[in-house]
Amino acid sequence: MFAFRSSAFVLAVAVGLALACGTALADEATIDNCKVAKVEGTKLTFETPKGVKYTGEVAGDAKITLDGKAAKLSDLKEGTKLVLTAKKESGAITILKVDGSTK
Repeated sequence: MFAFRSSAFVLAVAVGLALACGTALADEATIDNCKVAKVEGTKLTFETPKGVKYTGEVAGDAKITLDGKAAKLSDLKEGTKLVLTAKKESGAITILKVDGSTK
């Protein structure tokens, strides 16, 4: 019982500190029906169907596929259709998963 109370207390303190410091946990979102505008290093600029462009840093451990096969970020060319999983934290977009399609 003591271990449970101790763990609960530690969790409550951690959450309290995060809230007090203004740190929020970022939610992941799936972004569908967009396309590659540009790939530069580890950054991916994508365009939404409305023509709005966003740039995000692709996480080092991001899963990248092209036409269902494992790929590298550099394999994605301008115009490639995308489904992305990303999160926004402190104003920055981090891309966690990239599914590209040339079909």
